[in-house]
Amino acid sequence: MGVDHRGNLWAWNQASGLTQWVTAAGDVHNGPTVQGASAVDLDTDWGLVALSGTGAELLYLPIRGGPRQALPLPNQAAHVCWVGAGTVAISPRLADHRVEIWSLGTKRLEVTAGDEVAIGTLPGAVLARAVLLHFDFERQRLATLEAFSGDLRVFDIVGGLVYRSTVPVPDQERAGILAWLKQCDEEARATGASQTPSLYYFNDFAFDRTGNIWVVGERSGPRGRTTFVVVRPDGALEAVPFETKDCAAPQAVAWGNWLIQYSSATSPAPFCVKERRTQ
Repeated sequence: MGVDHRGNLWAWNQASGLTQWVTAAGDVHNGPTVQGASAVDLDTDWGLVALSGTGAELLYLPIRGGPRQALPLPNQAAHVCWVGAGTVAISPRLADHRVEIWSLGTKRLEVTAGDEVAIGTLPGAVLARAVLLHFDFERQRLATLEAFSGDLRVFDIVGGLVYRSTVPVPDQERAGILAWLKQCDEEARATGASQTPSLYYFNDFAFDRTGNIWVVGERSGPRGRTTFVVVRPDGALEAVPFETKDCAAPQAVAWGNWLIQYSSATSPAPFCVKERRTQ
């Protein structure tokens, strides 16, 4: 789910490929259908952009129907979002930068942002980056959150760093994942294989109307509790717990004054939606 530049709420059913959007007045519309994608963003004026299942292609579908366009990417990507009419941001998994901004009209790379260490494919196992993306249209800010490390960087539209913060990952969770990665590395080295898995501790985040970023943090279904980490526009952090007895879901979207927590249609857990006010 997401919110487009006009404030419409959209949703993509990953199982069926169907998209729909809802206006502030409550009108429901059907959008394009895209199946087999790994990430999607929809705008009710500009259309639908998606990544192919492997992240090797950027896909575009007009909002009112028409042929699908595919743009091969030089760097395999993890996530995608609109940043303007005809302009899209993607997050490479292995490159020496965090973000690429592409023009759909010229099919050219226009901006790269965020220095990173390039990830090679030598024998062994090393984590590829999984950088989540959301764009704040009112403030023209692109937020990027690495889903395992919690490294949050917010850029302006030309790639300048606005601020940086770190959303904490519990030590126990981090230790368990790193132990698993070490075992994978040893096994891969023993056979000469190369592995670049991506891991998600953080599954989603959302911009609210004041520019705060709400990150879905620790969740407990048995305890019926979800703790969001709110990142203020100056980079300061605040933990905000909610009782989520029936929906300790990993994904969230902010629409107006509402924070909507939900699960994917492809999740093994029962589908759920829970909404609450952010103010």
